[in-house]
Amino acid sequence: MKGTKKRKGFTDEFLERHGLAPGSSIVMTEKAYMTNDAWLEVSKAVVKGYRSLPYVKDNPDWYMLELLDGFKSHECVLAANELRSSEKVRVLKEESNTSHVCQGYDQQVAKEDKKNAAKFLYETREMQQQQTAKAIIDQYALVLIGIRIVKQCKKET
Repeated sequence: MKGTKKRKGFTDEFLERHGLAPGSSIVMTEKAYMTNDAWLEVSKAVVKGYRSLPYVKDNPDWYMLELLDGFKSHECVLAANELRSSEKVRVLKEESNTSHVCQGYDQQVAKEDKKNAAKFLYETREMQQQQTAKAIIDQYALVLIGIRIVKQCKKET
């Protein structure tokens, strides 16, 4: 997210307490754009979350597979790759412009997520407008909307 400091209360524990997976984190950058430093910070949280998952934590010798797209930071941050390697996380890079064909998320879950996102954005705008006569949604409101979207995902999906 954009900025140098997270709003008070928006901790990793807050995210997990509200239904997000272990390893979920908010990382701040100057322009809200993924940088190499941000990718390393994200990697530390995500890998820790992977290793704490049910079944995985009980089987420390297991290797995991992580699928990533070809975003530059995913490939060029050596420390993030070494971290994954040391924690038995193998990385597989998807070819560019194939996610709409190959990723299970894009095949099914994304459609439902987009429908829920539209609904929750509309509801948030309506509520903001009633309270302040303006429909301004900041990045922290988007985090809360994201949490609602994740919580709406059905187990069978």
